[in-house]
Amino acid sequence: EIVEKTGTAEGQEGCLSFPELFQKVRRAKTIRVKYQTLEGLEVEEALTGLHAKAFQHEYDHLHGVLFIDKLGPIGKMAARGAIASFERLHLQDQKKGEIPTDAELLARLEELAQLA
Repeated sequence: EIVEKTGTAEGQEGCLSFPELFQKVRRAKTIRVKYQTLEGLEVEEALTGLHAKAFQHEYDHLHGVLFIDKLGPIGKMAARGAIASFERLHLQDQKKGEIPTDAELLARLEELAQLA
């Protein structure tokens, strides 16, 4: 859990979900996080630099947010072509049966939600 954010820093960011796409993203410079270790100990600590950036990036993933969702208007325009290309490839792979269809993915998400 991120319990506090201070300052801002803007820097290049990418994601394995979008290979070779990098854009400037603004994130908190320092964050205070609280988490539980595998042994059940509750820990609170401050993160800065790359650790803070990576934590925020992965934390966003857990909440259904991608780094492209955080782009400003200019960044979105700059990334538009690359994102459209990813979408075309995704649809082609679905048509070839290499990845599940959107309906199959939604059904699986509903199954997983029932387990939660």
